[in-house]
Amino acid sequence: MCDALCDATQPYDVLFFPEGKLRKDALSASDLRQYRTVILPDCAVLTPDQVRLLRDVLTAGTRLVILGELGTNLPPEVLGPILDHPGVHRVSITPAIAVDDLLEEPQVRVMPGDELMINVQRVDGGAAVHLIRYDFDAQQDRTPPLPELTVDLRLPERFGRISVHSPGGVMTGALESDGLMHRIQLRDMPLYGVVLLEHA
Repeated sequence: MCDALCDATQPYDVLFFPEGKLRKDALSASDLRQYRTVILPDCAVLTPDQVRLLRDVLTAGTRLVILGELGTNLPPEVLGPILDHPGVHRVSITPAIAVDDLLEEPQVRVMPGDELMINVQRVDGGAAVHLIRYDFDAQQDRTPPLPELTVDLRLPERFGRISVHSPGGVMTGALESDGLMHRIQLRDMPLYGVVLLEHA
């Protein structure tokens, strides 16, 4: 699952369900509602609080993707409302997982998209988009600056201002917003950079 998302240059977070005894359940519906899709990879054992949480986020419109087993420790009548919900999608883990099986639509499109990873973090007043490149040039013994990079990014709210940050401060950027879609155009992208999106 992680390989499929990384290969498609899709950002993701990892949250853990505790087993409920040594560590109590701490996640709330607001923790999961911020995601359009929640992927449950082989969550064979669930606590009653986790079942309630999954029902709540389904009702709120979050899509659940189930890989492998889910809640096999629970009776069918407890898990049935989740498994039968139209917002639940089951994915076979063999022979391989494709990103189209996991996401209804990608959150990010990157051009050019080779050898790059992106992560988006909420920050006070906006979103920080972290970009790291993996196209190391062995002959030059470095990752040369990329002349142009375009990132199309869907976010849950609209941002209208951009600032870019990179080692040496060589990277520059511009932002176009159309509803919840944001087009970030970067120039002279080094090995690593951060784009800060803020409200206008």
